[in-house]
Amino acid sequence: AAADAEFRHAYSPFGDVKYAEDFGAFDYVAADAPKGGAIRLMRVEQFDSFNTLYFPGRTPADLSLTFDRLFAQSADEPASHYGLLAESFAVSDALDRITVRLNPAAVWSDGRPVTSADVAFTIATLQTQGAPFFRQALKDVSTAILSERDIEIRTAIPGDRDFIGRIGRIPIQSAAFWS
Repeated sequence: AAADAEFRHAYSPFGDVKYAEDFGAFDYVAADAPKGGAIRLMRVEQFDSFNTLYFPGRTPADLSLTFDRLFAQSADEPASHYGLLAESFAVSDALDRITVRLNPAAVWSDGRPVTSADVAFTIATLQTQGAPFFRQALKDVSTAILSERDIEIRTAIPGDRDFIGRIGRIPIQSAAFWS
């Protein structure tokens, strides 16, 4: 990580975050809710692809819910981001660089670990072949793989307070699956 940033479990541009590093669930979540079962979602729509990375193509509306993101936003505090696929992350003071350390427990459905190569692949694919929204949002972004679990994500626009939010909302996908 950059000299001006330290790894943390969460980040807020407004200072301290509400939840400690070892929190189990957000206050508004029923942590003891029953697990398992089935969900059926009804949509009246058309789709012609299950590939959420490439444009053009219409995917089912909720398909992106099957992929996790690097960060989760807290719904009960403004602009706070907590690691989801990320175990911890460091945000530079200039808000132009995020160094992400992936959680070693984050694995794909086949048991392979989620790696920094998966993050770099997802961002690069969305920059070149993704929907116009992603191409625009990621046009000034670059990545550098530091290790299997560490990746640096940069923007050419320092001071962009929404940078971490844009990166955190990307549904990360497996590079190995798409190869």
